[in-house]
Formats: sequence, C-alpha cells, structure tokens
Amino acid sequence: MASSSCITSDYDPKTDPARKGNVEDPGWKYAYWPNIQNIDVIACSLCGVSFYGGGIKRVKKHLAGGFGDTKACMKTTTAIRMEMRDCLNGHA
Repeated sequence: MASSSCITSDYDPKTDPARKGNVEDPGWKYAYWPNIQNIDVIACSLCGVSFYGGGIKRVKKHLAGGFGDTKACMKTTTAIRMEMRDCLNGHA
C-alpha cells in the first residue's frame, strides 16, 4: 500500500498556478506565494528568498540586481537579469 507521502511527493508549490499572481507579468515566472493564505509574502523560485511587502516589483528588482532596497539573487542568469531590468524600465 502506498503511503500518502508518495502521492504528494511530486507536488511543487513553485510551479502551482494557484500560487502565481498575474501571469501576464513576467516576474511571476520566477516567483510564487509560499502561503496562499498570505499573498503579502512572495518568494523567489530560484533562490527561495521571501519578500514581505513590495509585491512582484520587489522580486523583479531582486532578480535584476543593482537596486538598494533588495539583495540581488545569486541564482539568476544574465538573461533573467536583463529581462527583469527591461520589465522594470517599461520595455517589456
């Protein structure tokens, strides 16, 4: 008989569409709500850092790096960094 842990072991909250905000915003490709009951907290799906307040814009700053109010993500790529900078500058 399979245990319940085997059934739920494939679940990843980082990819659950119910834990994502406005899917049209490119920042949500790399972020999610770790707790659906508290949407004020958003986590980076690359490094796991959680942000309390500031919304998806703060996560985008984290991914873009170079902003004084957030620590740069150490697991982002150059492509993601450029995508988020373009988004923050209104080019996306």
